Order: sequence, then structure tokens, then C-alpha cells
Amino acid sequence: MTTESPVPAAEKININTATVAELCELTGVGPVIAERIIEYREETGGFSHTFEIMNVKGIGKAVYESNKDNMTVR
Repeated sequence: MTTESPVPAAEKININTATVAELCELTGVGPVIAERIIEYREETGGFSHTFEIMNVKGIGKAVYESNKDNMTVR
């Protein structure tokens, strides 16, 4: 039985500092959603937990679940 290893922290996308282009690397995130993520973090002072990304319009549970292992807030 093979298990996938988690993505190394260095390769995860920091949703508190990522650019539009970097955010677009997330599954289901295009330029419009990426801009909303940036606007949200600027308005709120950033994300404390990755699941807070679901507070951004256009990001639901499915998008979060697809990306949760590829994101960080550090």
C-alpha cells in the first residue's frame, strides 16, 4: 500500500503572501478568485488558518478540500 506524502512546507502556497499568479496554481482558482483572496486578506489582516479561505466568495468546501494540503498561512 502506497500513501502520498504531504507537500513539503517550502512548496506550499502561502495564502497570506502569494501573488495572483501563485494563487492561480491552486485547483479551481483563477485570476478573479485570486484577486478576491488578496482583497480579503488585505481587509482582514490575513488568514489565521487555511480553512478561512472559504470565507472568500467563490471558494467553497470542494475547492478548499482540493487544496488544503497545498496551502499554508505561515
